Amino acid sequence: MKSYSDEEVKKLEEEVGGVLSDSYKRFLLSFDGTLPQKRFFVVGNGDSSRIHHFFGFECDDDGQRYQKFVGERYSVETLKLLPIADDPFGNYICLDISASKDGNGAIFFVEHESLNAEYINKIHLSGDFDSFIDALMSSDENDEYIKSAAPETWGDFDTQLEEMKRLRQLEISEKK
Repeated sequence: MKSYSDEEVKKLEEEVGGVLSDSYKRFLLSFDGTLPQKRFFVVGNGDSSRIHHFFGFECDDDGQRYQKFVGERYSVETLKLLPIADDPFGNYICLDISASKDGNGAIFFVEHESLNAEYINKIHLSGDFDSFIDALMSSDENDEYIKSAAPETWGDFDTQLEEMKRLRQLEISEKK
């Protein structure tokens, strides 16, 4: 992996017209889009998602990098939110890049369906990047979170899954 400099981060800040938080700059310079082991995060009451890509300077197989968002598809200038990652459904995890001291560095979840709408649906995830990273969960931790947040839904899911398995086995045995 290529090393990047503070100058390249400054150039990115100029391109997006905002300020990256110090903790995010350290992450970007150290890992440049590398995925952490823990990828799941809480989105809302009982909901969670997972990081699909962290965007960086280098392109990965899907071409995920910052230049994709500068002046394209996402109003970074208006919202002062820079997409730093996405989830498997195309929603964005964004960093507040406004110059305001109290807002700089906050992390938001933005649903992709609302990007072209009059109202942008953004959900506050964390006050800063380090706290967001610290709160990421493993797959097992995410399962436990979902079970505790919505036990009735999880129970229904287990019941439905068992019924689907039973029906599939019945279908296979009838074909024999």
